[in-house]
Amino acid sequence: MKKLTLIMTSLLLLLMTGCSLEPPEWAKPKAAADLKEIKIGLSISTLNNPFFVSLKDGVVAEAKKQGLQVIVVDAQNDSAKQSNDVDDLIQQGVNALLINPT
Repeated sequence: MKKLTLIMTSLLLLLMTGCSLEPPEWAKPKAAADLKEIKIGLSISTLNNPFFVSLKDGVVAEAKKQGLQVIVVDAQNDSAKQSNDVDDLIQQGVNALLINPT
């Protein structure tokens, strides 16, 4: 029984040392001024389908509400075009990339 108590106490202490109250710098939210610079790239498989148009509209509306910029590209159900579109978005320096794959 003493061994089990010792093992459990050791594991508990080990787990607690891994937890800190302060998150690392990279995990902290950005200041509101920094959010205005964020660009989101959205690659949609096709805008001929009303579902995907609704998806695009939702992303654009929420980004506008948050003060973010969205760049939307339509792959027109062509995987090669979508690959090129994603490369273009990366070249434009987007901070986040949302892909609805073809």
